[in-house]
Amino acid sequence: MNHNSMIQPQDEDEDVPYDFQDAAVFREFVMEDKWKEVIDKYEEHVYFHKIRIKGRGTALHVAVSNANEDSVKRLVDAIVKHDDQSGFEIKTERGDTPLHLAAYRGFKSMCQCIIGKYGERKHLIQVNNAKGETPLFCAVLARHKKTFLYLHHFFPSDITIAINNVGATILHVAIHREMFGSVRHHLTKWVLATEFLRLWSTIPMVSLDS
Repeated sequence: MNHNSMIQPQDEDEDVPYDFQDAAVFREFVMEDKWKEVIDKYEEHVYFHKIRIKGRGTALHVAVSNANEDSVKRLVDAIVKHDDQSGFEIKTERGDTPLHLAAYRGFKSMCQCIIGKYGERKHLIQVNNAKGETPLFCAVLARHKKTFLYLHHFFPSDITIAINNVGATILHVAIHREMFGSVRHHLTKWVLATEFLRLWSTIPMVSLDS
């Protein structure tokens, strides 16, 4: 299943039936770092999970960006309580989910929190941003080895999460970032698979009916 077809950037507050003033107050809570009030609202109703904060994404995006680990955990708990997958899947204007932001910053524990202790939401690792980068790709891009290894173990052989929109692979990025030696073993399968696909594409198609 292509999870990217399921997860698309949404218009601000799309299909959210709340009072405009409530939304404005909620945004102020987030911008003023009043996280107790923000968490209370997340626990109160699922639709607060979808409110966007001036181009920064949702409150969960902001908490991740602010490195506010305790608030991230409590917001995640509230989203899980309401069984609201969209709270994890909403994207910023750049197409980033909260997991993209956590991976790029190297916040391994936040990645674990968002994905779930047992990988309940591991499909988020397969989601692309606007540049075609997955959270795994972002971790390598920012040279965060531990975060990369954590995300990698969920999909050790899936090459589709290792290539961006312009055809750059995690291998290219790792070499450019002088990180290849530390992740070489884990990239081997992807390198071989990518080379196989390249060679396969050069083989003329032969009709089996002739």
